[in-house]
Amino acid sequence: MAISRRSGLWIACVAAVVAAVVVALVVFLPDRSNSDCATVRSMIDYNRSQSHAIGSASDPEKGTEASVGDYQKWADQMQKYAAEIKDPALADHAHRLADLATKTVSVVQQARSDDSGPLAPTPPPWAKTYAEMQTQSHTELVALNAACPA
Repeated sequence: MAISRRSGLWIACVAAVVAAVVVALVVFLPDRSNSDCATVRSMIDYNRSQSHAIGSASDPEKGTEASVGDYQKWADQMQKYAAEIKDPALADHAHRLADLATKTVSVVQQARSDDSGPLAPTPPPWAKTYAEMQTQSHTELVALNAACPA
């Protein structure tokens, strides 16, 4: 089922904001490295690249969108990165971020099955959940980036 224009626009806007914040953090914070930090940096970079790819694939005006499989691939890789991180302080943030990625797949599926239409008087319930998860993801990314700056 195709995502409505309004739903697609919500997802694309939130993904673009998250990507912009991550890029700004990566560009403006200094470097520190260790083996877990190398994995954290790879996780952050992968998240940023996938956010951009998913955002680029989604164009409500053209009726195109990233597939649920694209979101699932992203979430699976985020879980793999999190599993590689051993430092408890970093691992906690990485696992929360990866779990949020996995939950995002479910919310995207809800959005795709939403038939409330773009003229609904209020955003659908999944939109608030998606926005809250993106805020939480941002918090985890900030913490990981602060611990392992580029």
